[in-house]
This record gives sequence, C-alpha cells and structure tokens, in this order.
Amino acid sequence: MSKKTLVAITTALAATCSLAGVAIAADALPKVTLMVGGIDKQIYLEYQLAQSLGMFKKYGVDMQLSTEQAGGVGAEDAMISGQVDMAGAWYVHTIDFQQKGKDVINLIQLAVAPGERIMCATGSNVKTPADWKGKSVGVTDIGSGTDDLVSYVSTRAGLTSKDYTKIAAGQGQTMIAALKYNKAVCGITSQPTVNAITKLKADLAAAKSEAAQNKAAAGGQAAVAAAAAAGAASAEQQRKALEDQAAAHAAAVAALQKQV
Repeated sequence: MSKKTLVAITTALAATCSLAGVAIAADALPKVTLMVGGIDKQIYLEYQLAQSLGMFKKYGVDMQLSTEQAGGVGAEDAMISGQVDMAGAWYVHTIDFQQKGKDVINLIQLAVAPGERIMCATGSNVKTPADWKGKSVGVTDIGSGTDDLVSYVSTRAGLTSKDYTKIAAGQGQTMIAALKYNKAVCGITSQPTVNAITKLKADLAAAKSEAAQNKAAAGGQAAVAAAAAAGAASAEQQRKALEDQAAAHAAAVAALQKQV
C-alpha cells in the first residue's frame, strides 16, 4: 500500500470526525480492504460514517469495509494474516504486534476514551471489581482490548488473574445472553449493547413490580373472601343460636301446659 493511499485514508477518517478538509485528487482509486472490530459499535462509528459520507472516495480510496463476527477471526488477526489490508481496532494491538517483531503501525487514533462500560446482571450484588472474585466476567474476546480493560480494573481492585474467570461473550445478543442466563455476572461492552442491557433491566424490574402488585392484589382478594366467609359463618351461628333458644322456650311452655 502506497504512502499516498495511507495519507488519503488517514485524511478521510480525520475529516469524518471534523466533517471538513480538502480533497486529495486521484486518477485511479486504489482498492483497500479494512475490517472493523464491530462495525455497529458506536466506538467504531467513524469507519461506516466515512464510507456513508463518501469520504474515502473523496480522498482517493475505494474502501471495502467488513466487520469481525462473534467467535470469528478478530480484525487485527485478519490484518496480520493478510486477509485484509487494514484493521479498525484497539490501539494496543499495534503495541503487541510490534513487541512480537511485526511491522504494524497505528495510522490514526479516533477516540480519546475507550467508550466501554462494565454492566452487571441484576441481583449479582457486584458493586466494584473486587466483588467478582471467584466469578466470571464477559469480554468481547480473549486478548481483545476489553480483555485488557477488565484485567486493568481487576488489578486496581487487588485481584489477580487467578481470582476470577474471563469468558468470550462477544457483543450484542451474545453478551446479553451471557448476563441473562448467568454465564457471567458482569460484562464489558459499548453502545448499542449498553442501551439494550439497560432496557432489559428496566423491563425485568417492571415485570417484577407487576408480579408483586398482582400477588398483593390476590392476597387482598383472599383476605376479603376470608372475611366474608367468616361473617357468613358468624351469621349462621347466630341464627342457629336463636333457633335453639326458640326451641328451648317452646319446650318450656309445653312443659308448663302439661303441669296445668
């Protein structure tokens, strides 16, 4: 890949962030393949946005975007193996590859913060990373940037890698399922999965509240029915007592008449 192409790609992405810039003319558009580490994630919005706005072509690149799949090859591994020319992924992979002697460079850093959030299952009682000792935590993939972040916050909380387990929970529905079905007490993810988990928690809370209200209403109805039954029984007892008194009175009168 030529230096001119690299400059064009970097300019296109930078221009997408600012929506400004001067186009670089190109007689022919070189084709470049780039895999994103989750093209539907908000943290990787710039790649699809640049494509949709025509920024890559504007600056002289025919960009072919793809996205890594849950359980599949990561974007950085697809790049290093030659499946794609470039990867839109966690910057730390550049450092890892360079330490292993791979000729990999970081062209542009598009964010100043990870944009990730650690979400915990309802009822997990996890308040800090120290609370997931002896439990499982979901990351997008083992060896990913989210894996590094979980390791970091766990170490800050005084835990070692032996104190808890990390599982590859992916993103989206796979991460949600890991939390919902107790495969992990917490998971690290980003938008739009964060909103989906928040909505799920709200729905579960609403369902729990409705069930409690229905139970209370059923209990109230049962109490009313019991009171009504008790009242009916009391009325029946009073009627029988009056009948017994009347019978006793009639017997007494009959006995007096016989004496007369």
